Amino acid sequence: MGVDVTLTEERWAHILSGHPEMVPHRADLGQTIEAPDVIYRKGEDRYYFRRVGSERFGRVYLHARVIPNPNHFVVTAWLMPRLQVPKGAERIWTSRPR
Repeated sequence: MGVDVTLTEERWAHILSGHPEMVPHRADLGQTIEAPDVIYRKGEDRYYFRRVGSERFGRVYLHARVIPNPNHFVVTAWLMPRLQVPKGAERIWTSRPR
């Protein structure tokens, strides 16, 4: 989407501490950032979503929150059963034709 996004080991450890179901989804997180289904913006934050398969939960959305402080980096990520967009966020990109 035109920007480099970083996932630090500290952030990955943070994600796993709150969302242990993410353990097998590190590659999915990378794909969510590289080729999301949709991106929303609220303030400066970006919310990346991608449909992924989970052995435990079936088809779910992987949600990654990215903040530009001072570089773009993943602050957190988790799985959700359906697309849940933060209230007041605007869609800024989609892979689907309108």
